Amino acid sequence: MNQHHPENSCLQTIGRMIDLPDLAFDEEGLCLLELADEIPVVLKNDSARHRIVLVAVLGEMEELASDVSKTLLGWNLQRREQFCPWIAWDEQESRIVMGEEISHFETDAEISKKFETFMDSLLECRGFLAGVPDGQPAESTIDWSSMA
Repeated sequence: MNQHHPENSCLQTIGRMIDLPDLAFDEEGLCLLELADEIPVVLKNDSARHRIVLVAVLGEMEELASDVSKTLLGWNLQRREQFCPWIAWDEQESRIVMGEEISHFETDAEISKKFETFMDSLLECRGFLAGVPDGQPAESTIDWSSMA
C-alpha cells in the first residue's frame, strides 16, 4: 500500500475490481463511476477521516411514496446488522441515497469485500424499489468472479 497516499491504493483496488486500473480522484477528491446498468456511484476521498465514501442515489423523494420509504428504511435496518451499506436522506437534494465507507488503511481483501457488498446491496435495493419480488437483486451486469 502506498504509505503517503493510501487513498490512491484503496481506489486502485476498486479500479482493479471493475477493470479500470487507472481509476483516480479528480482535483476535488471525487471519482464518478457508472456501473451496473448505468447506476452513478460517487467515490469521495475524505482525507480528514482517512476514508473513501461511496454514495449512490436510490431515488428522488417525489418518486418514493412514504410507505415505500418506511419499508426501505426497514430493509436498511435489517441489513445494518450484517455490516451492509447505509441508507440516508439527502435533505439538500431531496433524495434517498445509499452509502458505504472504506478506510484508506483496509487491506485489498477488505476493500474488495466492502465494494462488492455495496454494489450487491445497491442492486438488491434498486430491485426492491422496482418491484422485483422477494427483494431479489436487479439484473447485474457485473461478474464479480471475473474481477481481479
